[in-house]
This record gives sequence, C-alpha cells and structure tokens, in this order.
Amino acid sequence: MRIALFAPVEPRKSGIASYTAALLPWMARRHRIDLFTDETPERSHVPRGSARVVSAHDIVWRHARDPYDLIVYQLGNSPAHNYMWPYLVRYAGLVVIHDGNLQAARGDYFLLRGDVEGYRAEFAYEDPRHAAAAELVIAGVSRTLRLQWPMLRAAVSTARTAAVHNPWLAARLRGRYPDAHIEVIRPGIDDPVSEDAGTARAMVRARHGLPPEAVVFGAFGWVTREKRVPQILRAMAGLADKEQSAHLLLVGSAVDHYDVRADLRAVGLEDRVTVAGYVDDADVARYLSATDVCLCLRWPTMRETSATWLRALAAGKATIITDLAHTQDVPVLSATAAWTRSAPEAHGGASPAPVAVAVDICDEGHVLPAAMSVLARDPDLRQRLGAAARAYWAANFRMEHLAEDYERVMSAAAARPTGSSAAPPHLDEDGGQRARDILKPFDVLPNFLRRDGSD
Repeated sequence: MRIALFAPVEPRKSGIASYTAALLPWMARRHRIDLFTDETPERSHVPRGSARVVSAHDIVWRHARDPYDLIVYQLGNSPAHNYMWPYLVRYAGLVVIHDGNLQAARGDYFLLRGDVEGYRAEFAYEDPRHAAAAELVIAGVSRTLRLQWPMLRAAVSTARTAAVHNPWLAARLRGRYPDAHIEVIRPGIDDPVSEDAGTARAMVRARHGLPPEAVVFGAFGWVTREKRVPQILRAMAGLADKEQSAHLLLVGSAVDHYDVRADLRAVGLEDRVTVAGYVDDADVARYLSATDVCLCLRWPTMRETSATWLRALAAGKATIITDLAHTQDVPVLSATAAWTRSAPEAHGGASPAPVAVAVDICDEGHVLPAAMSVLARDPDLRQRLGAAARAYWAANFRMEHLAEDYERVMSAAAARPTGSSAAPPHLDEDGGQRARDILKPFDVLPNFLRRDGSD
C-alpha cells in the first residue's frame, strides 16, 4: 500500500518520535511511505530508505492527485501533534492514539492562544450534555477536573479506525464512543540487551562515579512531577540512611515547570542522586544496563502504555510501577504489608510469575519507600522479577508483535468507509479559503480546493 504517515520525528525529543523511528523500517518492508511533518523536511531524521519526508501541507494536493491507500496518524497528548488535527478530521484514516486522554494538549492548544470559543466548541462536541463544564476549565478551577473529558471524540469519530495499545483502554473507548471503530495494536520494543551489557554497565557507572556494588534505582524519561519524581526523592531520602548502597539515577530531559535540583537540595540528596539529563535512544540501553531497579511511576495518568517500562521489561530489570486500571492484566506483586500477587482472575485463571511491583497511588507515601527498601536488600527478588519481566516482554511486546498488528489493522482500516461523523464544525476549515477567494473572480477552482469533493 501507499501510506501517508503523520508523526513527530527526530530531532524532536518525543517518545512517539522514537516509536516512529523504530516502526518505520518494519512498515517499509511492505509499504511505500510518505511521512508528513510540520518540521522542515530536510531537518527531519528517519531511518535511511524507510520513508520520503514531505511537508504536512502537501497532503492536500498529493492526496488529490494520487490518493493514498491509507493515511495513518500517530496522535499523542503533546503540542507535537497539533499540526495533525486539521488533516485527521478531514482525511479519514487510521488514528493510533498513544494517550487515552488528550485534554491537556487540546485545552492548551486553544486556551494558551486565547481561543476560548474554540475550546468551548470542542468541549461541547466532546460532551454536549455537560458543555457548561467548560467554563470551570476556562476559569482555571482545577487542572485535574478537566481530565474527566478526554477530548477524543473528534479523533475517533472521524477516523476509519482508531487504535490503542491496551485492551482496557479499547473497551473504555468503545463504551464512550459507541459509533467509533476501535482496534488494539500490541506495543513493541526492540531488544535492548546486547553482548556488551556488562561493559556498558561499568562504563555508565564509571562516567557518573557510581560504585560497582551500588544498588542503582533508575527513572527514565521526562523529569516531571507526573513521573512522581518528588515522591521518589522523598522515598530515597528515607532509604538513604538504611541502605548505604542505594543510589538514584535520573535519565531524561528537564522541564520548565519542575525544578528537580531544588527538590534535591531540599531533601539533602545531592550525593545520592545523579541527574544525567537527556541521552539519545542509542544510549538508553546502556543506562538501563547500569540500573538494578527501574521506577516507572505515573500520576495523573493519560492511560498511556509506557515505552520506558517496556524497555525495562525487555532489559530484564525489576520495576516498580503505579497500580493503574489499564494495567490490571499485568501480573504484579502488590506492595502492601503482605506483598500479595495479583489475583488469578485478572490473568484468565492462571497465576503467572509477577513481572513488577505495583504501588497503590493512595498509599504511595508509605508503600513506595518500603518497596524500594525491600528491592535494595533482596538481589534474589530483583533477579526473579527481572527474569519474569524479560520473558513477559518476549511473549507479548516484541517489535514483531507491533508490526504484525499494524499489518492487520492497516489492511482492515483501508477497506473501511470513512469515519462515522463528519468533521466537527469548529474544525471544518481546511485552510484553503483564502486561495478560493483569490481564484473566485477568475472562475477557476482546482479539484483539491473544492469543498464538495467534486471534479
């Protein structure tokens, strides 16, 4: 098939850009791909030979001249995806939704540029019965209250098919948007383990002055409150005196709205915490090798499937995760006083080996330090969790699984009609009205500028 793909790409620092870079070579084995970006095409980096990179605005004339078999949109909850919206509601395709809640991105898109009416219109389209609740968000009453409205209706209802990366979220979206067609695509991660893992472990530890015998807890990705970094630092402060070998390694970019170094000074942990900053994808595997336990926490959650956690599983690391509704099928040890396994009914009656330690967000302040303390002292438990984690990745989350599901879902989406709904009125402008106004006196109108799609 000829595929038009809308996705953020490197050098943009984005998890979905990394995901796209890993996916493209697999897609290119069977399809011809044009990748549409809002960046200058010459600055956009994709794996060699995997796709032709073109400007997003060229989709209008390219698709009119030679229609694509399918248009695929990689959609997430960040400003990197804003440019896609005028196209995805007009050119129906496969919308792969990486976050189960887009309220932050859509709200900021409208409100940060003062388009209050645009936000009201999108909110009313999302939930006509409670449209007045938009005023609470506009007034800034609560940033968490707005998460009750995921702002996904425009994307899923205009799509041929929408796809997500876990069954729980798919079921939830089918219930909320019954007219939409929702599929599941298993996530996939390349194997980060290499023959020189031991060398990489020693190299990274030497680079940051970490002793070979240290028990290193690692947190990867953006260094934010949502990744529970303040709570991790407090847990580490309580652990530092009891476990002299414990050390924390923060690997990822800083953000403007959270000052991790100020928190470090406040808890007095400058000598027990290393802030490595951003490392490129090639280096992530080396840093994973240097860690013993990965902290993959999240709250509030956008119902995303964490690529960081999948990499940690693939690397055979013990992990601590937040116990969330959309991860209920993951076999875990619940970090309570009894350290109980997840119930067999969550796994079809079986009782598989736990692959992670799960922390209840409601008792995080007590349970997280306890979980970290147990794992710091128990290398056998770390080994067992890590071995089960790698087996779980191999059975469920290899790149082959991702590629296989893309083939199935893309073929089905290409055969489906357009979405169940037309573009919502507030998103109906196609950007071509100025050109139509200029050409009107000459009674000339190219096909790709016609609003009715006629010849």
